Amino acid sequence: MPKVEYSERARANIKDIGRYTILNWGAYQADEYVSSLLERIEKAMEWPQGAPVVMFGGEDVRKLVVGHHVAYYSIEPDRVLIRAILHFSQLPDRLRD
Repeated sequence: MPKVEYSERARANIKDIGRYTILNWGAYQADEYVSSLLERIEKAMEWPQGAPVVMFGGEDVRKLVVGHHVAYYSIEPDRVLIRAILHFSQLPDRLRD
């Protein structure tokens, strides 16, 4: 499995998802959902080429649907970089850090 790293933006997205879930459904549900989200992303990264490519700003970015969220990532020579994790209702703006 390639090395998986999360950009600053993706880490901030995870924190935001956790905070939102705590406010709306409680701490237990937040822990469950965020853990499940991260586990599913990690599992999918065993074969990162499996997700469809979305052209964004001239770059190949892959799009992985996970629960109510979409993880956007790029496959680089030495790693897979999770660039952003957005809710379906959010539009992917600039994915650069």
